[in-house]
Amino acid sequence: MPIENRERLIQAFEGILRRDVEDTLKRMRDRSGRIVLNADDLFKMLPEYEANPADRKILGPMLYPTARKFTDEIYERLLSQPLGSEDTIMLTAGGSATGKSTILRTDGRRPGVEFILDTTFSNTERGLLQIEKALEAGRKVEIQYVYRGFKSLVIAMLRRALDPASGRIVPIDDMARTHFGAQGPYWLHWQGFRMTAGLPLFLKRTDAMEN
Repeated sequence: MPIENRERLIQAFEGILRRDVEDTLKRMRDRSGRIVLNADDLFKMLPEYEANPADRKILGPMLYPTARKFTDEIYERLLSQPLGSEDTIMLTAGGSATGKSTILRTDGRRPGVEFILDTTFSNTERGLLQIEKALEAGRKVEIQYVYRGFKSLVIAMLRRALDPASGRIVPIDDMARTHFGAQGPYWLHWQGFRMTAGLPLFLKRTDAMEN
């Protein structure tokens, strides 16, 4: 794709996200009304992404930095809001296509959850910084670590890529990076690391659920 087309699409995508932030936030809510911060979910707001499933393997990585920057800003904005009765931030951890969204459809709707940060947590330093910010804002933090064996994970990604409702492809190197990187918070918690010690961490195995 020519560089000028890339720049045009990125600028158009950012304009769509920021044209009406409140409308974008509405699109980020799940069926229960809670906000789910997931950069990948924003891609379909760009008409070219929505209308061209075959191009998503190129468009997704191209749009991701813009989407991540936007969700980071919304994360800060939500943490700046006054505390209410729902004061728990639920973070996910686990590689791409592990089934995190499936878990969130149940666990994320529990009373007490303010909003959800749906991420792989494969960048441990970044993840710990997000936890620290939430704690400084007076929130409780809960980590949902979802594990799937790598072979099962690849099969799940291919099924998702072939599904017209999703059509999102994750490159195999990214899958490997997030799969192994996401194990960081689990082992840090196991070792009693200062940031995660005392924080609830739940381990779910989605490949075990399939057997």
